[in-house]
Amino acid sequence: MLSAQVPPERLRWLWARLLPLLAMILVLQPFFAPGPGPDLFRLGPAAADGAGLLDGLSFALRAATLAFVAAVLLLTTDPNRLVQGLVKLGLPTPGG
Repeated sequence: MLSAQVPPERLRWLWARLLPLLAMILVLQPFFAPGPGPDLFRLGPAAADGAGLLDGLSFALRAATLAFVAAVLLLTTDPNRLVQGLVKLGLPTPGG
């Protein structure tokens, strides 16, 4: 992103918005999709294990990658040209 000349303050802004989401994914994913391994942590009926932690890490990395790939497009392209390109692809214009 730095080679695309995205200002570092914009990257910090993006990280500040993304970190709470990534933290929630990392914490909650192991409890909602436990794997077959032994429990590493149990909180009442909910349990987390190693496979769930790896799934959470995988999902968090995917979300971060998607956010930064989208940010490269949105922060390096003129908004008017972006809308013109989307219209050429066949997407309708807002209100039209």
